[in-house]
Amino acid sequence: MAFTKEKVEFKTQDGTVLRGNLTSPGVPNAPAITIMIAGLTFLKEHGGAETAVVFNKAGYATLFYDHRHWGSSDGLPRQHVNLFQQAEDLSDAITYMASRSDIDGDRIAIWGIGHGAGVVVQAGAYDKRAKAAMGISPFFSCEADMLRFPPGAYQEAWEERASRIANPNLEPKYVPILAESMGMAERSPQASIIGNPQGFLLRSIFKPLSDAAGTPWENKLTLESLYWQSKFEPTTWIHLILPRPVYWVATDAPLLPNYQA
Repeated sequence: MAFTKEKVEFKTQDGTVLRGNLTSPGVPNAPAITIMIAGLTFLKEHGGAETAVVFNKAGYATLFYDHRHWGSSDGLPRQHVNLFQQAEDLSDAITYMASRSDIDGDRIAIWGIGHGAGVVVQAGAYDKRAKAAMGISPFFSCEADMLRFPPGAYQEAWEERASRIANPNLEPKYVPILAESMGMAERSPQASIIGNPQGFLLRSIFKPLSDAAGTPWENKLTLESLYWQSKFEPTTWIHLILPRPVYWVATDAPLLPNYQA
């Protein structure tokens, strides 16, 4: 089967344009589609492409897109995450793919890694058009996630939110995602969201990939993102996916221990 690759864009319900890479058989009513999303702070170039190839070889079309506020997709402020909004956007991605004449809208699966896997659960629980949900190294609990926040960042995120009531135009504050150096990772692992040595290795591997593709990525995350993370409990709703298939894999790979970004 000869697959075609193209860059695509689609609008969400509020008009925000999301962009990604679509690989399809190029024939009407393709046998199935897997919509793929990256984790909390990463892009479509930052891992997952090899998995898409495996799906393609098995006869599946794939769409791998950047979340709003990230990479090649629109949305301000940049480098911002609202996991609830990402779940809504994933449903809009299903709408887009189901509208295409070359896709079988009745056979759509959704795939995510890290926090993206949590978003897949949230979206799949309520959007019955997703016929299967797949999560790799999944985010499962905001309570556990908050243990990784830089000290004081959670309280600061709430204070910033309160400040916006008095000043809606307040410029967003940011926190670092990954350690900028191995020395920083070893000395101050809690100074960033993923501040351990493995986080620094991720940065050294992933950023050159998005740079080579010309997709913008910066090593920072809005402080407000932590507010939204602290409220997101996807496994509360995972039972609503059943009896549809759920593929849920926790990884303990040496490079990616506890990787949920």
